[in-house]
Amino acid sequence: MSSSPKIYHPMKGVKIWRNPKNKFTVFELHYTADPAKRTEQWYKDNRPKYSRTKWMQEYELSWESWAGRPVFQDFREPIHCVSGEIDPHLGLPLIRGWDFGLTPACVICQIQGEQLMVMREITAMNMGIDRFSDIVINACSTLFPYWRDLQRDWIDVIDASGFYRKDTDEQSCAGIMAKKGINPISGPESFNIRKESVESFLTKTTRYGPAFQMAHEHCPMLMKGFKGGYQFPENVEEIENSRLRPLKNKYSHIHDALQMVTGKVRGHAKRRKVHVPPPHYSWTNGRRR
Repeated sequence: MSSSPKIYHPMKGVKIWRNPKNKFTVFELHYTADPAKRTEQWYKDNRPKYSRTKWMQEYELSWESWAGRPVFQDFREPIHCVSGEIDPHLGLPLIRGWDFGLTPACVICQIQGEQLMVMREITAMNMGIDRFSDIVINACSTLFPYWRDLQRDWIDVIDASGFYRKDTDEQSCAGIMAKKGINPISGPESFNIRKESVESFLTKTTRYGPAFQMAHEHCPMLMKGFKGGYQFPENVEEIENSRLRPLKNKYSHIHDALQMVTGKVRGHAKRRKVHVPPPHYSWTNGRRR
């Protein structure tokens, strides 16, 4: 099995990699390589001139197309994505959002000042929470070795349905996680609240830059979902806003996991000094002392 080529970013808007099959060196040039095209005003002046499909192809270098309307239309890759790793800050907890089912997903984040940093995503197919939680725990112990205490160093936010026991084996997802040392807390149930929480980060700018930052190379499903894969039905005009829900597809699970995080931390993203042991947020019920 061939590995993915290493991608270099010599400057903003430029990617370079070597094609492993034909050995050609590939240069990908994004419009943000031009400093004059990085401003919000340039985007506002030029975006309305093109259809979404044309804009995605000509400017965002994306040839994927989806029939439905994207859920998050304020997402912009040049603003909200960073290349390479996002380093976590010592002394602050890491936050995981979880989505269950047989296509489970987990997103790993941290609040740094007023910014939400989305560092990793982990997904699986045809797997229950028992096996998937083991994969996540093992991956996190390797990726984030200084966050060893599952109770004190991690905040795990799950859908409220994860606390319901199944009638097949009388177990709940939260109960299975608890047996492994994870202490899950419930995220908001309302889709509208969760959606608004993501939008609040996408549309906010802090003194340090955009409030939402994502390591796109480590979050490929989130990225494709933001670009249109996470979408409303095609006949969106015929559905009342209060009943409008995204399609359930391969992109919806990781976005549901992200919404667990944003829905819980919205309003708590305040600047903090780094202390050891990690500070606790008020919405964790004081379990970090």
